Amino acid sequence: MRDLIKEELNKIKKRTLLENNEDYYPCQRFTGNKLKYALCKRIASTGSWLYDDKGLRMKSIIMDTLKPLYSEYDEDEKKKFTKGARILKKIDKIDEGLFNWFIQKYVNQNTIVKVNGKWHPVNKLNTNHRDLSEFLTDLITKTDNRNLISQIIQDPKKGLNSIKSELPTLIGDHFEDTQDIFDYTKNTNFTSRIGEEAEESVKNKLEEMGFTVVYQGGDGDIIDMIFGTDLIVGRPDLRYKTVQVKRNEGSWDRSKQYKFVDWVIIADPFTIYDNKTKQPVEL
Repeated sequence: MRDLIKEELNKIKKRTLLENNEDYYPCQRFTGNKLKYALCKRIASTGSWLYDDKGLRMKSIIMDTLKPLYSEYDEDEKKKFTKGARILKKIDKIDEGLFNWFIQKYVNQNTIVKVNGKWHPVNKLNTNHRDLSEFLTDLITKTDNRNLISQIIQDPKKGLNSIKSELPTLIGDHFEDTQDIFDYTKNTNFTSRIGEEAEESVKNKLEEMGFTVVYQGGDGDIIDMIFGTDLIVGRPDLRYKTVQVKRNEGSWDRSKQYKFVDWVIIADPFTIYDNKTKQPVEL
């Protein structure tokens, strides 16, 4: 009976999370403006090219733009990330050299944007092509250059490349208050909420199966970003496993290598895959 009640409570919690998650799709903010919507969709079609070093290089541009707002991790954050790295070293996922490199480069020297002392989603803008597409759409329309807009709609890469060297100046001219850029995180916020729901669902399921969660990441977690690990779990018969969580089968790129991950777990339907063989794990 207790298990049935717990299962029902988890279902209610899951439904509540879904109801509270307002769906958002790329370029939705421009649905009332046909020109902006068309421009945004064309820019979004270029995908990772927007932030890639061999593409428009928006990753570097955004990082440089946000640089004055960066701050270091606080002591609690440093302790958490250090703990995660120590666990990875203890279970032989990383060696002493990699541990020291991670602590020095990412724990002690890394900087991020915080608001009221907390990590802000704008930290992901530099590699989220959907949010970058919305940001660039507003930036370009602010220039009121109709020829440029037409060129980008016709050939987005060619059109954007034509202003590549001007982008830092344009951002400075049209976004004098850097914090105005914080608004371009709608896609990140939506996917983060969905990701958190998936991670919590997987965590609960693993605990029901007798696993103990010894590390769990979250937004801005550098154990996840550097080592691809959302969860580290343990069970006496299986020792420790590092886990990358995916919302569904469609969100898992099987060609992507997660060097430090044992299992990729799909939240819905709950399925454990061996990361190396890509085959289901039966427990």
